[in-house]
Amino acid sequence: MKILKRTLIIIVPIILILYMVYPCLPWIYTIIYLNKAVFPPSYNKADKYLEANIEELSYVADKLLEMDYDNISVSDSYTSKKEGYSMEVWRKNDPDDESIPIPDEIDVPDELLDHIKVLYEGKVQDITCCHDSDGFYVVFTLWDTMYESRYISYGANPDSEQVIEVRQLSKDNWYYYVHNYEKAKEMYPERFT
Repeated sequence: MKILKRTLIIIVPIILILYMVYPCLPWIYTIIYLNKAVFPPSYNKADKYLEANIEELSYVADKLLEMDYDNISVSDSYTSKKEGYSMEVWRKNDPDDESIPIPDEIDVPDELLDHIKVLYEGKVQDITCCHDSDGFYVVFTLWDTMYESRYISYGANPDSEQVIEVRQLSKDNWYYYVHNYEKAKEMYPERFT
């Protein structure tokens, strides 16, 4: 009888705890394994990511910059025909034209596909390349919400009134950005007048 009583004293609390924790498992999974979606990457985490993935990031940046388009956007897309990634491209025929060109959707080139897949399976959520009068840049978005985004950039500094932090990373020509509209309005009201 004592053995049964001791066993029940041990087993019943364990069963109760499991019963209470089970509905929370998706949240626990998200926090532990998908923290890129929950917590924004700090400068140090972004720099570590750059160090660990410099070959992939540099390869993709170089290949995008070689393409003959003014702007390129690579997205993780469920509607894409090719491996779940889509590429929208823009080209201005007249540099003085202020209108926004309509993008064309093209297939991601085969030589980029495996590299882009590795980046998207890591921390990257979006890739954008831009050639303009100030130079070029390739942005790898690491975290993005409605109010704030954090990204690393290769090339010239993307100019935006909403950038609240820019820091040089450990590799030449690579930068860490924090983009936040509300904080920028408070910190730099002169930009929004």
